[in-house]
Order: sequence, then C-alpha cells, then structure tokens
Amino acid sequence: MTTPLTNALKREIYVADVTYRVTMTAEGVTLVRKGARKAITHSWQELLASPQPQADPAAVPEATKRTSRVVLTEVATAVRAAAAAIGNADEALTQAGALPERLTMALGGDPLHGTARQADHWFIEPLLTITEVAAILRVSTRVVRRLPIGTVPIAGEVRYLQSAVREYLKSTAQPAQTRHWR
Repeated sequence: MTTPLTNALKREIYVADVTYRVTMTAEGVTLVRKGARKAITHSWQELLASPQPQADPAAVPEATKRTSRVVLTEVATAVRAAAAAIGNADEALTQAGALPERLTMALGGDPLHGTARQADHWFIEPLLTITEVAAILRVSTRVVRRLPIGTVPIAGEVRYLQSAVREYLKSTAQPAQTRHWR
C-alpha cells in the first residue's frame, strides 16, 4: 500500500546547473527557481494529460532543458514511472506476504544496522495509547489501567500492542447465545 500525499512534500532538483524547488501536494506540483518568487503550478490532471516526451532526454538541446515545461514533463514522467514501479512492488510483496529470500539476499548491508536479515518479527505493529484502547473498548482510561493487558513503556508513557488488546478480547469473549423466539 502506498502512503497518501496529505502534506506538502518539498524537494530541490538541479537542472542544467539551476536549482529549483519542487513542492508536491494533493492538488498538484509547484516549481520555483531558487531565489525567485514566481512559481509555475500545474494540477495533477494537467500533468497526467500532457503528452509523453518522445525524444531521448540526452538529445534535447540545453536551451530546451531550461524551460519549465520540459522540466515539468520530465517530473511527470518520473512520477508516473515511480508510481507504476511502487504499485508493482507493492502488489508483489502483498502476494508474497513477506520479503522473498532472494530479494533479502540481494539487499546490501546497511552501514548503520549491518546486513539485511528477515526475521519473524520484521514487522513492528503500531502501538496504541491508553486513550485509543479506552475508545476501542468503550470504557474509561481508569478501567483500561486495571485490565490485565500487557504494556510497553516508551519514553515514560504506557503503550499497548494491538495484538495484546486482541488477545485480551479473545480471552474474555463469551460465545454468543442464540435465542429462539416462540
């Protein structure tokens, strides 16, 4: 699953030794030359409707590379390609259920964490606050504190694993009784 673009994403790009600031929002893309005020803004509909570039980017003259339209077309093409690649990877990993061993072996060592190894606990589940658990169970936070649910202390605050809350619910659940009306 991909992450929705809810907040503005700002990056700098360099085209022909000129620095641009690219801002992507849910509405579209804004391109501003660094130090300038006038921005070029295009909606996602405009970018996706623009024609695909047919020429080889290396064959385009330097003067043409400097125009904002070409830059936006290149950004749009890169966004389309990245979206397609991420979608394909997401679908493949979803079908696999985990990282395939061949892919894990192909990943190089991380300078901070060492080599890439897949373990059973490679997915870290989100933690819930006491208020979130109280809202899920529809009880007060005082009641949640008294329940026999395992907690994880983080920075002096208490958090609950979603799996621990599920286990508690399973252990205390009673089978539904069916009533026969006469």
